[in-house]
Amino acid sequence: MLSSCRELISKLSKCKHIVIVHHWDSDGISSAALLSRIFNDRELSFLVPKIGLYSANAIDLGNLAPSKNTIIILLDYGLPPDEVIRLRRMVDSEVAVIDHHVNEALGRLFCNPIALGCPEDDYPSTTWVLKEILDVSGHEDLVALGVIGDVGRFIRSYEISSWVNDVCSKYGLTINDLIKASGIIDTCYRLIDYKCIDYAREVLTSKSVREVLRSRRLLGKYLRLREEIAKALNNAEVTDVDRVIKLFRVNSDSYITSCIGRELARKFKDKVIVLCHEVRKLGMSYIYVRSHKYILRHVLQGLKSKGLKVGGKDRVLVITCRNNRCDELDTLLRTLKLYLE
Repeated sequence: MLSSCRELISKLSKCKHIVIVHHWDSDGISSAALLSRIFNDRELSFLVPKIGLYSANAIDLGNLAPSKNTIIILLDYGLPPDEVIRLRRMVDSEVAVIDHHVNEALGRLFCNPIALGCPEDDYPSTTWVLKEILDVSGHEDLVALGVIGDVGRFIRSYEISSWVNDVCSKYGLTINDLIKASGIIDTCYRLIDYKCIDYAREVLTSKSVREVLRSRRLLGKYLRLREEIAKALNNAEVTDVDRVIKLFRVNSDSYITSCIGRELARKFKDKVIVLCHEVRKLGMSYIYVRSHKYILRHVLQGLKSKGLKVGGKDRVLVITCRNNRCDELDTLLRTLKLYLE
Protein backbone atom coordinates (compact mmCIF):
# COMPACT_ATOMS: atom_id res chain seq x y z
CA MET A 1 0.00 0.00 0.00
CA LEU A 2 2.95 2.32 0.62
CA SER A 3 4.67 1.48 -2.66
CA SER A 4 3.78 4.94 -4.02
CA CYS A 5 5.52 6.44 -0.95
CA ARG A 6 8.68 4.49 -1.71
CA GLU A 7 8.53 5.59 -5.35
CA LEU A 8 8.40 9.17 -4.15
CA ILE A 9 11.41 8.72 -1.85
CA SER A 10 13.33 7.16 -4.71
CA LYS A 11 12.48 10.21 -6.81
CA LEU A 12 13.68 12.56 -4.06
CA SER A 13 17.02 10.77 -3.86
CA LYS A 14 17.69 11.78 -7.48
CA CYS A 15 16.55 15.42 -7.32
CA LYS A 16 19.03 18.23 -6.84
CA HIS A 17 16.46 20.86 -5.82
CA ILE A 18 13.56 20.15 -3.48
CA VAL A 19 10.89 22.79 -2.86
CA ILE A 20 9.03 22.02 0.36
CA VAL A 21 5.59 23.64 0.58
CA HIS A 22 4.59 22.86 4.14
CA HIS A 23 1.63 23.43 6.38
CA TRP A 24 1.97 26.20 8.96
CA ASP A 25 1.24 24.14 12.10
CA SER A 26 3.66 22.22 14.34
CA ASP A 27 3.25 18.94 12.41
CA GLY A 28 3.91 20.68 9.09
CA ILE A 29 6.88 22.62 10.47
CA SER A 30 8.31 19.53 12.19
CA SER A 31 7.89 17.56 8.96
CA ALA A 32 9.71 20.26 6.99
CA ALA A 33 12.54 20.33 9.54
CA LEU A 34 12.75 16.53 9.41
CA LEU A 35 13.11 16.53 5.62
CA SER A 36 15.62 19.35 5.89
CA ARG A 37 17.81 17.30 8.22
CA ILE A 38 17.58 14.14 6.14
CA PHE A 39 18.13 15.80 2.75
CA ASN A 40 20.72 18.31 3.95
CA ASP A 41 22.94 17.55 0.98
CA ARG A 42 20.36 18.96 -1.47
CA GLU A 43 19.35 22.44 -2.46
CA LEU A 44 16.24 23.06 -0.38
CA SER A 45 13.67 25.84 -0.61
CA PHE A 46 10.72 26.38 1.72
CA LEU A 47 7.35 27.96 1.04
CA VAL A 48 4.48 28.47 3.48
CA PRO A 49 1.06 28.87 1.79
CA LYS A 50 -1.13 31.80 2.74
CA ILE A 51 -2.35 30.94 6.21
CA GLY A 52 -5.94 29.74 6.32
CA LEU A 53 -6.22 28.98 2.60
CA TYR A 54 -6.07 25.59 0.90
CA SER A 55 -5.67 26.26 -2.79
CA ALA A 56 -3.01 26.37 -5.50
CA ASN A 57 -3.29 30.17 -5.49
CA ALA A 58 -2.27 30.24 -1.81
CA ILE A 59 1.25 29.11 -2.80
CA ASP A 60 3.54 31.91 -3.95
CA LEU A 61 5.62 30.35 -6.69
CA GLY A 62 6.83 33.70 -8.01
CA ASN A 63 10.46 33.17 -6.98
CA LEU A 64 10.58 29.52 -8.00
CA ALA A 65 12.79 28.64 -10.94
CA PRO A 66 11.44 25.23 -12.03
CA SER A 67 13.60 22.69 -13.82
CA LYS A 68 13.71 18.98 -14.57
CA ASN A 69 15.84 18.50 -11.45
CA THR A 70 13.28 20.19 -9.18
CA ILE A 71 10.45 18.54 -7.30
CA ILE A 72 7.78 20.37 -5.29
CA ILE A 73 6.52 18.56 -2.19
CA LEU A 74 3.17 19.47 -0.66
CA LEU A 75 3.91 18.49 2.92
CA ASP A 76 1.06 18.07 5.43
CA TYR A 77 -0.87 20.70 3.49
CA GLY A 78 -4.16 18.81 2.90
CA LEU A 79 -4.71 20.40 -0.50
CA PRO A 80 -7.94 19.20 -2.21
CA PRO A 81 -7.30 16.87 -5.18
CA ASP A 82 -8.56 19.33 -7.79
CA GLU A 83 -6.19 21.98 -6.44
CA VAL A 84 -3.24 19.57 -6.54
CA ILE A 85 -4.07 18.81 -10.18
CA ARG A 86 -4.36 22.53 -10.91
CA LEU A 87 -0.99 23.20 -9.30
CA ARG A 88 0.61 20.46 -11.38
CA ARG A 89 -0.67 22.21 -14.49
CA MET A 90 0.66 25.57 -13.30
CA VAL A 91 4.31 24.50 -12.92
CA ASP A 92 6.89 22.74 -15.06
CA SER A 93 8.28 20.81 -12.07
CA GLU A 94 6.87 17.57 -10.71
CA VAL A 95 4.54 17.95 -7.72
CA ALA A 96 4.47 15.32 -4.97
CA VAL A 97 2.27 14.92 -1.88
CA ILE A 98 3.22 13.66 1.58
CA ASP A 99 0.30 13.93 3.97
CA HIS A 100 -2.00 12.14 6.41
CA HIS A 101 -5.29 14.03 6.10
CA VAL A 102 -8.48 12.48 4.74
CA ASN A 103 -8.30 12.92 0.98
CA GLU A 104 -8.43 11.12 -2.36
CA ALA A 105 -5.48 9.26 -3.85
CA LEU A 106 -3.81 10.97 -6.80
CA GLY A 107 -1.69 8.31 -8.48
CA ARG A 108 2.10 8.48 -8.56
CA LEU A 109 4.28 10.68 -6.36
CA PHE A 110 1.49 10.58 -3.80
CA CYS A 111 2.13 9.43 -0.23
CA ASN A 112 -0.89 9.62 2.03
CA PRO A 113 -1.60 6.33 3.83
CA ILE A 114 -5.05 7.53 4.92
CA ALA A 115 -6.08 8.27 1.34
CA LEU A 116 -4.62 4.90 0.36
CA GLY A 117 -6.93 3.09 2.81
CA CYS A 118 -4.95 2.85 6.06
CA PRO A 119 -6.65 3.53 9.43
CA GLU A 120 -6.28 7.13 10.53
CA ASP A 121 -5.08 6.18 14.02
CA ASP A 122 -2.11 4.35 12.45
CA TYR A 123 -0.84 7.61 10.92
CA PRO A 124 -1.64 10.41 13.41
CA SER A 125 0.77 12.91 11.83
CA THR A 126 2.77 13.57 8.70
CA THR A 127 5.96 13.19 10.73
CA TRP A 128 4.83 9.63 11.45
CA VAL A 129 4.30 9.01 7.73
CA LEU A 130 7.89 10.18 7.17
CA LYS A 131 9.09 7.86 9.92
CA GLU A 132 7.51 4.91 8.13
CA ILE A 133 9.21 5.62 4.81
CA LEU A 134 12.54 7.18 5.83
CA ASP A 135 15.40 6.48 8.22
CA VAL A 136 14.74 9.00 11.00
CA SER A 137 17.39 7.74 13.41
CA GLY A 138 18.61 10.66 15.48
CA HIS A 139 15.58 12.77 14.57
CA GLU A 140 12.84 10.97 16.50
CA ASP A 141 12.16 14.04 18.62
CA LEU A 142 10.78 15.79 15.54
CA VAL A 143 8.56 12.81 14.75
CA ALA A 144 7.16 12.82 18.29
CA LEU A 145 6.61 16.59 18.18
CA GLY A 146 4.55 16.28 15.00
CA VAL A 147 2.47 13.50 16.54
CA ILE A 148 1.76 15.46 19.71
CA GLY A 149 1.06 18.55 17.64
CA ASP A 150 -1.88 16.77 16.01
CA VAL A 151 -3.22 14.54 18.82
CA GLY A 152 -2.10 16.33 22.01
CA ARG A 153 -2.85 14.67 25.32
CA PHE A 154 -4.97 12.07 23.55
CA ILE A 155 -1.73 10.29 22.62
CA ARG A 156 -2.48 7.99 25.56
CA SER A 157 -5.27 6.37 23.54
CA TYR A 158 -2.96 5.57 20.61
CA GLU A 159 -0.96 2.38 20.26
CA ILE A 160 2.16 4.42 19.48
CA SER A 161 2.08 6.13 22.89
CA SER A 162 4.78 3.78 24.23
CA TRP A 163 7.04 4.75 21.30
CA VAL A 164 6.51 8.44 22.05
CA ASN A 165 7.32 7.84 25.73
CA ASP A 166 10.53 6.05 24.74
CA VAL A 167 11.51 9.00 22.54
CA CYS A 168 10.86 11.38 25.42
CA SER A 169 13.18 9.34 27.64
CA LYS A 170 15.88 9.29 24.94
CA TYR A 171 15.82 13.07 24.44
CA GLY A 172 15.21 14.09 28.06
CA LEU A 173 11.70 15.35 27.32
CA THR A 174 8.21 14.74 28.70
CA ILE A 175 4.84 14.60 27.00
CA ASN A 176 4.10 17.98 28.58
CA ASP A 177 7.30 19.36 27.04
CA LEU A 178 6.14 18.24 23.59
CA ILE A 179 2.67 19.68 24.15
CA LYS A 180 4.14 23.03 25.19
CA ALA A 181 6.67 23.04 22.31
CA SER A 182 3.86 22.35 19.88
CA GLY A 183 1.81 25.18 21.34
CA ILE A 184 4.76 27.55 21.12
CA ILE A 185 5.38 26.69 17.46
CA ASP A 186 1.69 26.97 16.59
CA THR A 187 1.75 30.48 18.05
CA CYS A 188 3.49 31.62 14.86
CA TYR A 189 0.60 30.86 12.51
CA ARG A 190 -2.04 31.87 15.02
CA LEU A 191 -0.49 35.32 15.14
CA ILE A 192 -0.21 35.17 11.32
CA ASP A 193 3.56 35.65 11.56
CA TYR A 194 5.40 34.06 8.62
CA LYS A 195 8.85 35.10 9.83
CA CYS A 196 8.12 33.33 13.10
CA ILE A 197 7.21 30.15 11.18
CA ASP A 198 10.51 30.26 9.30
CA TYR A 199 12.37 30.87 12.56
CA ALA A 200 10.68 27.93 14.32
CA ARG A 201 11.54 25.63 11.41
CA GLU A 202 15.17 26.77 11.52
CA VAL A 203 15.38 26.15 15.28
CA LEU A 204 14.07 22.61 14.84
CA THR A 205 16.35 21.96 11.88
CA SER A 206 19.62 23.22 13.32
CA LYS A 207 18.97 22.72 17.04
CA SER A 208 16.26 20.73 18.84
CA VAL A 209 12.81 20.61 20.40
CA ARG A 210 14.46 21.60 23.67
CA GLU A 211 15.64 24.86 22.10
CA VAL A 212 12.04 25.75 21.18
CA LEU A 213 11.22 25.65 24.89
CA ARG A 214 14.14 28.00 25.62
CA SER A 215 13.66 30.54 22.84
CA ARG A 216 12.82 33.99 24.26
CA ARG A 217 11.55 35.10 20.87
CA LEU A 218 9.05 32.25 20.63
CA LEU A 219 8.08 32.30 24.31
CA GLY A 220 7.24 36.01 24.14
CA LYS A 221 4.82 35.38 21.28
CA TYR A 222 3.38 32.37 23.13
CA LEU A 223 2.48 34.46 26.20
CA ARG A 224 0.88 37.11 24.03
CA LEU A 225 -1.26 34.49 22.31
CA ARG A 226 -2.41 32.87 25.59
CA GLU A 227 -3.87 36.24 26.60
CA GLU A 228 -5.71 36.51 23.27
CA ILE A 229 -7.16 32.98 23.58
CA ALA A 230 -8.38 33.57 27.14
CA LYS A 231 -10.07 36.78 26.04
CA ALA A 232 -11.80 35.09 23.08
CA LEU A 233 -13.03 32.14 25.16
CA ASN A 234 -14.36 34.44 27.85
CA ASN A 235 -16.35 36.44 25.29
CA ALA A 236 -17.60 33.51 23.15
CA GLU A 237 -21.33 33.50 22.37
CA VAL A 238 -22.96 30.06 22.67
CA THR A 239 -26.19 28.54 21.33
CA ASP A 240 -27.50 25.02 21.96
CA VAL A 241 -28.61 23.94 18.48
CA ASP A 242 -29.92 20.61 19.79
CA ARG A 243 -28.99 18.01 22.43
CA VAL A 244 -25.72 17.19 20.63
CA ILE A 245 -24.58 20.33 18.79
CA LYS A 246 -23.29 23.46 20.52
CA LEU A 247 -22.68 26.53 18.33
CA PHE A 248 -20.11 29.14 19.36
CA ARG A 249 -19.20 32.51 17.83
CA VAL A 250 -15.96 34.32 18.66
CA ASN A 251 -14.26 37.57 17.66
CA SER A 252 -10.47 37.71 17.35
CA ASP A 253 -8.04 39.07 14.77
CA SER A 254 -5.69 36.15 15.46
CA TYR A 255 -6.07 32.84 13.67
CA ILE A 256 -6.92 30.91 16.84
CA THR A 257 -9.91 29.01 15.45
CA SER A 258 -8.52 25.51 16.05
CA CYS A 259 -7.07 26.44 19.44
CA ILE A 260 -10.42 27.69 20.74
CA GLY A 261 -12.20 24.74 19.12
CA ARG A 262 -9.95 22.25 20.90
CA GLU A 263 -10.51 23.95 24.25
CA LEU A 264 -14.27 23.88 23.77
CA ALA A 265 -14.21 20.25 22.62
CA ARG A 266 -12.26 19.26 25.74
CA LYS A 267 -14.84 21.06 27.88
CA PHE A 268 -17.84 19.48 26.12
CA LYS A 269 -16.54 15.98 25.34
CA ASP A 270 -19.98 14.46 24.71
CA LYS A 271 -21.01 17.17 22.21
CA VAL A 272 -20.21 18.30 18.68
CA ILE A 273 -18.62 21.75 18.82
CA VAL A 274 -19.32 24.15 15.95
CA LEU A 275 -17.26 27.33 16.06
CA CYS A 276 -17.75 30.34 13.74
CA HIS A 277 -14.80 32.69 13.58
CA GLU A 278 -14.12 35.71 11.37
CA VAL A 279 -10.40 36.53 11.10
CA ARG A 280 -10.40 40.08 9.75
CA LYS A 281 -6.60 40.15 9.49
CA LEU A 282 -6.84 37.35 6.91
CA GLY A 283 -10.05 38.60 5.36
CA MET A 284 -11.47 35.11 5.92
CA SER A 285 -14.11 33.35 8.01
CA TYR A 286 -14.09 29.73 9.18
CA ILE A 287 -16.42 27.15 10.64
CA TYR A 288 -14.55 24.70 12.85
CA VAL A 289 -16.21 21.45 13.92
CA ARG A 290 -14.74 19.03 16.46
CA SER A 291 -15.95 16.14 18.59
CA HIS A 292 -14.36 13.55 20.86
CA LYS A 293 -17.46 11.38 20.94
CA TYR A 294 -18.65 11.40 17.31
CA ILE A 295 -16.88 10.39 14.10
CA LEU A 296 -17.26 13.13 11.47
CA ARG A 297 -15.84 11.40 8.39
CA HIS A 298 -19.27 10.93 6.75
CA VAL A 299 -20.15 14.54 7.53
CA LEU A 300 -16.90 15.63 5.87
CA GLN A 301 -17.63 13.55 2.78
CA GLY A 302 -21.22 14.80 2.65
CA LEU A 303 -20.11 18.43 2.76
CA LYS A 304 -17.51 17.84 0.04
CA SER A 305 -20.23 16.34 -2.17
CA LYS A 306 -22.17 19.58 -1.76
CA GLY A 307 -19.23 21.58 -3.10
CA LEU A 308 -18.15 23.19 0.17
CA LYS A 309 -14.48 24.09 0.75
CA VAL A 310 -13.88 21.71 3.62
CA GLY A 311 -10.99 19.64 4.94
CA GLY A 312 -10.33 17.56 8.01
CA LYS A 313 -10.10 14.16 9.62
CA ASP A 314 -12.32 11.74 11.52
CA ARG A 315 -13.01 14.02 14.48
CA VAL A 316 -12.40 17.49 13.11
CA LEU A 317 -13.31 19.46 10.00
CA VAL A 318 -12.94 23.06 8.87
CA ILE A 319 -15.00 24.96 6.31
CA THR A 320 -13.52 28.01 4.62
CA CYS A 321 -16.43 30.37 4.10
CA ARG A 322 -17.08 32.19 0.85
CA ASN A 323 -18.06 35.38 2.69
CA ASN A 324 -18.00 36.81 6.20
CA ARG A 325 -21.60 35.78 6.84
CA CYS A 326 -20.63 32.09 6.61
CA ASP A 327 -23.68 31.09 4.58
CA GLU A 328 -22.32 27.53 4.74
CA LEU A 329 -23.39 27.27 8.39
CA ASP A 330 -26.97 26.25 7.60
CA THR A 331 -25.77 23.51 5.24
CA LEU A 332 -23.34 22.27 7.86
CA LEU A 333 -25.94 22.11 10.63
CA ARG A 334 -28.41 20.25 8.39
CA THR A 335 -25.70 17.77 7.39
CA LEU A 336 -24.59 17.26 10.99
CA LYS A 337 -28.15 16.55 12.13
CA LEU A 338 -28.63 14.10 9.25
CA TYR A 339 -25.54 12.03 10.06
CA LEU A 340 -25.83 12.26 13.85
CA GLU A 341 -29.43 11.08 14.09
